[in-house]
Amino acid sequence: MQPVTRPLRNDYAFEWSLSDDGTHLAYIRNADNGIHELHLVTVASASASASATDDVLHRGIMLSHPAFSRDGKTLFLTEGYLVSPTEPAATDPQRITAIDLATRTSRRLPNPGVTEITSPLDLGDGRLLFAASADFSMAGRDPRLHTMPFAGGPWSTLGPFTVPAGYLSATPSPDRVAPRKLALAWSKRQGGFGADWYTEISIAPLDGASPKPLTPDFPRPFYTAAAPTWAPDGRHLAFVLNLCPYVGCDLNIRSVVLVDTDAPRPKLAFLGHGGSPVFAPPPP
Repeated sequence: MQPVTRPLRNDYAFEWSLSDDGTHLAYIRNADNGIHELHLVTVASASASASATDDVLHRGIMLSHPAFSRDGKTLFLTEGYLVSPTEPAATDPQRITAIDLATRTSRRLPNPGVTEITSPLDLGDGRLLFAASADFSMAGRDPRLHTMPFAGGPWSTLGPFTVPAGYLSATPSPDRVAPRKLALAWSKRQGGFGADWYTEISIAPLDGASPKPLTPDFPRPFYTAAAPTWAPDGRHLAFVLNLCPYVGCDLNIRSVVLVDTDAPRPKLAFLGHGGSPVFAPPPP
């Protein structure tokens, strides 16, 4: 093994993304004075020092959720402050930033008035998919899925997916042209104030039909799901089942499971203990 990034602070959970062809790695590094840096690494020529191939593309406040476009030409991320509706409008709200990797120029895409934006992803048809909530507070969260053209413009709400006072993220299936469906990770709260969250996994067609739950049969509060990851066939999905979602539980009690999402009644197959599953790409 050899490092491919510059040294990272161990008090900051950095975020990263790999291009579809595996040639470039983007990651966010916490620099000084509260400024975040977006770095781009050329993986094939990375050396142990990682200095010649590690460029700073962008600097800003609260950078997060880096993601490459499917053609590898654009990098998307969110940046800006989480601004509640009661704060002054002069405070810079969170937006999606698009960076052209050929010219290294950046564009900030419009925000029609939400306070939190997460996980911008390329749908493969000229649209971005992302989640947004009008209120980022624990009690007022109401995230929904939206789409927007790459160049910016009006937002469109996608599907009937709402998660009152929870979290929502979507992982598109890796179909060759455009995804047919989404793996939805959405969270609910157990109990009242101060209780922990648990996450469910559902599958939803991209045409907006109602989602199909994959994890409704497990006893609560003993299981929570995480890290949905598509196989290259766009049909099978792996994710992690945590035995206990509570703070202080043994985080090693985790099982990686696999499910055929096209089955009429999907069943989970146990693969092994562990976390963060990743499928190897198909051979060329």
